[in-house]
Amino acid sequence: IGEQGRVNLRMAGTSWDANDQIGVFMKKAGQGLSGNIVSSADNIRHSTPGDGKFSPAVISEGIEYPEDGSNVDFIAYYPYTTSLTGYVYKVNVANQTSQSAIDLLYSNNAVNMNKNSAKNVGMAFTHELTKLVVNVEAGTGIGSLTGLVTTLTGTNTQADYALADGTLTSSSSVADIQLLTNPSGIKMVSEAVILPAPASAGRTIVFT
Repeated sequence: IGEQGRVNLRMAGTSWDANDQIGVFMKKAGQGLSGNIVSSADNIRHSTPGDGKFSPAVISEGIEYPEDGSNVDFIAYYPYTTSLTGYVYKVNVANQTSQSAIDLLYSNNAVNMNKNSAKNVGMAFTHELTKLVVNVEAGTGIGSLTGLVTTLTGTNTQADYALADGTLTSSSSVADIQLLTNPSGIKMVSEAVILPAPASAGRTIVFT
């Protein structure tokens, strides 16, 4: 699984980190995931040294094309988890302490491939969540922003993400989200990885 050009792959940065892990599926071309996994390639864990090139975390679990030459598609996601039920990834953005751990990426561009295709599969990942960045600067009469807490209110924090077709379904789990904020100074950046929502969602940013 090779690097796919110079793209911003992570909300936590612009490149993969060492030991980042993705889950990879190989399925019958044009079919869903359930009942169509090929060669037991079901959520196979892959890792990278940080250069954007992934290989099986366990060598014996390496994915091979079908010997009969039939076409297959690949689906992959980040971050890897063993907790999948019905090929649904559980999204939870309530805790922003480690944004790389909640930054959901998805790839389904590698399709109609077979044993005559390239050995390395090029996967293009897309961000499935939203990055909120708030730039805060001390105004007149405020000497320091040390201790600033930025909170997003009135937003859902959990959702189900269907890996088969890349659809995100929010649940009714409205809660306050405390944005990740740098510790001191007269300028601050508060940021959060959140679920997409329409402008009418009624969310509010509170500075304390």
